[in-house]
Amino acid sequence: MQQPLRPWMWGFAVGFFLLFAQSCEDSATQSVPLRIVPDDYETIQAAIDAADPGDIVLLRPGIYTHMETHYPDDPEFPNGIRTAMFLKEGVVVAGDGGPGEVVVRDTTGADTTYGAAIHFMPDNRTNIQNVDFEDFHIGVVIRGDKGGVYGCRVAGSDAGIWAFRATEPEIIGNLVEDCIFDGVLNQLADATIAINFIRDCGGGVGIEIGGSPFVTRNLICLNSVGVVANTGVTPIIQRNVIIRNEQYGLFFSSGAVPIAVDNDIYENPVGIRADFYNPPLEEPINAVSNFWDTLDIDSVGLDLILDENDTPGAGAEVEYLPIGPSPFNPFNFDPTAQCEVEDTETLRKRLVSLAAEAPVELPSRTQRP
Repeated sequence: MQQPLRPWMWGFAVGFFLLFAQSCEDSATQSVPLRIVPDDYETIQAAIDAADPGDIVLLRPGIYTHMETHYPDDPEFPNGIRTAMFLKEGVVVAGDGGPGEVVVRDTTGADTTYGAAIHFMPDNRTNIQNVDFEDFHIGVVIRGDKGGVYGCRVAGSDAGIWAFRATEPEIIGNLVEDCIFDGVLNQLADATIAINFIRDCGGGVGIEIGGSPFVTRNLICLNSVGVVANTGVTPIIQRNVIIRNEQYGLFFSSGAVPIAVDNDIYENPVGIRADFYNPPLEEPINAVSNFWDTLDIDSVGLDLILDENDTPGAGAEVEYLPIGPSPFNPFNFDPTAQCEVEDTETLRKRLVSLAAEAPVELPSRTQRP
């Protein structure tokens, strides 16, 4: 019997339709209610406020700069939230057009703590698709139960996509670039971070405070550090291509309990650095299946600080696979050549295509690899 589509797969199905088909309202078979901006509503927020659960807010090609301050019933935001979109339960926001045709941009230059393109608040089980976000303090903030960001581009922000206290949000098929801090930041969340290109950021993926995110099939390159996992996190980092970052491919600090397997990690000054002290790591790092494509293993190998005295301890057992072509590259192209490609439209279409061809299979949270 055919399995039903996962929610994110429905998201990509809608995304494909919006990317490559004509306008939705022209279809005689269209049954999903549309709230079209600017045809029917002057601003994105006006369309969201008018929408009902299950509606799609469709953004015509153009540049959107309208911002509002919202005051949710949440003591964490006493001064409100300044944002371009304050999302509503069950409402999808989607760009109508090809990559780069729908742009939401912050033109005020204001550096506010809670300034962001989008805020998913708790209980907002909704998603955003096929939109570019530029020059915000934070591109997208997901604080909801199951927010999803699919096929978008976030660029020129202090931070790209931030999942905070969120229950299994999905960050899939996005291009995140040119952010001062982390391209994708997971804090106290169990996010699925998959099939994204993350480049030219302070950190590619940051995993902090707590949570068990699944980081898989991402191309992470040209950042200061590829992936950073700090105290109290238990991430699964699997089948990523982590290359040409300025300092480390992977950085694990004290208290992180990562599982990192089947990754392609090369052309970083240090492949993995792991600071396992204060307190000592209780579970060994599983780096056995990581692959370094280099003849000079010391240049992109493992810089391992076992404890404050540099004595053998947990995490000391690390093996390298034989040198040769990587069996783990999850992409059907040369990832090295893609790192510096300036044609973001082609990159975006490639991400959507990859996500449709090989959907993400989540591992069991209780049976980690």
